[in-house]
Amino acid sequence: MFDFPFSKRLKPMPSAMKFTLLFSQLLAVACLAGANPTTDKLYAEIDQNKDGKLTAKEFADHIIGVSFVLFDTNHDHKIDAKEWAAVEKGLEGEKAFAELDIDKNGVLTFKEYSGNPMSREVLIRIFSTIDPNHDGVLTVEEVPANKKK
Repeated sequence: MFDFPFSKRLKPMPSAMKFTLLFSQLLAVACLAGANPTTDKLYAEIDQNKDGKLTAKEFADHIIGVSFVLFDTNHDHKIDAKEWAAVEKGLEGEKAFAELDIDKNGVLTFKEYSGNPMSREVLIRIFSTIDPNHDGVLTVEEVPANKKK
């Protein structure tokens, strides 16, 4: 189980969201780990407007985009019930799929998948834990390994 102060509010949650939370934790750790070619490249990839700062929105957009690609195993730019069921088991997974499938056509588009406000709220809260001065942006200088001693 994830050890976040707000995790009690989120139970029960679909395993897709658990996966997204785990992935975002790993990304947060990578951001905090400091400068190296891999994290520098990741930082640049997430920084959509290339202003040298990561915002909570950029962070959430990146995590949601990566998780969508991981679910879309046949790479047709949508998640069908079979792809969803490979990760989301049982009634809980079926209910989550039905809630996200806004147009009820049996597939999730990226727009439907990324429009889940609960996922965004959780990711923005996670971002706030890695933003040392809580100004809503993470600069390269704020990454602990880049701070001058």
